Amino acid sequence: MNSTFKADEEIFGQIKVGNPEAFQLLFDRYWKKLFVYAYKALNHPEACEDAVQEVFINLWERKEKLEISNLKGFLFQSVKNKIANHVRRTKFTRDHLDVISSASLTDNSTENIIAYRETEHFIHSAIEQLPVRCREVFYLSRFERLNNQQIATKLNLSIRTVETHISNALKNLRRTLRDTAATLSISIILGLLS
Repeated sequence: MNSTFKADEEIFGQIKVGNPEAFQLLFDRYWKKLFVYAYKALNHPEACEDAVQEVFINLWERKEKLEISNLKGFLFQSVKNKIANHVRRTKFTRDHLDVISSASLTDNSTENIIAYRETEHFIHSAIEQLPVRCREVFYLSRFERLNNQQIATKLNLSIRTVETHISNALKNLRRTLRDTAATLSISIILGLLS
C-alpha cells in the first residue's frame, strides 16, 4: 500500500474490511504525532504510550462499527479523552502516597506523628479491602510502577481489564476515604505540601 497517495479516508475504508497493512500505515502515519500531542499534555511517557496504543487497539477492535468522517480528528480527540481519563483515574496516585509518607518528616510533633500513622494505616487498610485481583493490579501500578501493558502481560489480562481494575480501585478508595475522617487528614497534609 503506497502511503503517498492514500488519504486517511481511503486507509480507514481498508481498515474497516480488516486490512492489516492499512492499519499499519495509519499507525505509522499518526503514532508519533499522537504521542507528542499526549506528552505535551501529560508529560509522562509510559502513560502517553499507553493512551496512544489503546486508541489504536480500540480503533482496530471496533473498526466495523465505527463511522468516522475525519479520521485525524477522531484519533486526536480519542487521545485527548484517554488523557482526561488518565488524569481522573490517577487523581489519587502513588505520588500522593509518597507525599503522605514524607509528611511525617516535616513536623515531628506527637499529634502530627499520630495523625500521619493513622492516615497511613487507614490508606493501607482501604487498599487491603479491595478485591484480590483489583488490589494486585493496583499495587503493580502504584507501588511497583508498572504501566498498563506490563501489568496486562504479567497477569495475562487485557489492557482494558487492567484499566477497569485501576479505575475501580481508585473509585473504591476515594469513596472509602470520603466517608471517613481520614480524608481531612489527607487533605490537610496534601494541601500543606502541594
